[in-house]
Amino acid sequence: MSISNGIYIGKLKHNRFIPKLHSFNYKHVMIAIDIDTEQNSSFIFGLNKFRVLSINAKNHLGGKHSNFRAAVNQLLETHPKYNKKNPMIILTTPSVLGHVFNPASFFFQLNEERTELDLVIVEVNNTFGEAHTYVLDKQKSNTKVPTYFNKKEFHVSPFADMTGDYTFKFEFNENDIKISINLMKNDTPVITANFEGVKNNFTHGNLFKSLLRIITIAYLSEMRILSQAFRLMVRKKLQFYPKPKPENINTYKSSAPSYINEMKFIKWVKKFKK
Repeated sequence: MSISNGIYIGKLKHNRFIPKLHSFNYKHVMIAIDIDTEQNSSFIFGLNKFRVLSINAKNHLGGKHSNFRAAVNQLLETHPKYNKKNPMIILTTPSVLGHVFNPASFFFQLNEERTELDLVIVEVNNTFGEAHTYVLDKQKSNTKVPTYFNKKEFHVSPFADMTGDYTFKFEFNENDIKISINLMKNDTPVITANFEGVKNNFTHGNLFKSLLRIITIAYLSEMRILSQAFRLMVRKKLQFYPKPKPENINTYKSSAPSYINEMKFIKWVKKFKK
């Protein structure tokens, strides 16, 4: 098992089973890069620098730090499994000219040999201008694929309540990556989300070849969210769950600039509820 700098091109699949069936899939691109990478800038891409495409610490983990290592150090400073000397890879969709909406970003801490997964941070964003971090260290035993579990702590979809448990599965090698997130209730799947991507080497040439695809995905992602919400509300007539007041210490205001903010989304929902 290993993950390194790369451009992962594939598909994002989403399935809802309860209370009604609903599914969709879209082409998707994610970039993996070591958070301690130094030589990373070109006219197309920059790590913690403004470029056409960028992955910036100011858009993640509360946005209080100018680099990822400082942000991770603050988040995990007392965690027994965290080792700031070990490599950590972020897997996310880059911003386009500073704009980004990432449903989920992943931080993978590897062991020193880069052969095993030690710790995972999953940063989730909702359409209400909030973000939440799940620190995954509770790994299920007797599984070939690294599998973690965590109680649901964050309001993501207005068409699902706050009950349930997540299982996260991560499988990657030199050629591809597979991520599976399942929301379960009483061992029954409610929602599943999967990303499968094929690795392309992290080169300026490959970034340029993927540029149009990434730009399209970045600017369509929020429209697709609204489109699927419309289908769930109007066509499937699912129950609407108001956003509860955040009570978990790992929930915070999202620092990522996005076209969908809380007021716009709430007004949109209320309009179609009438």
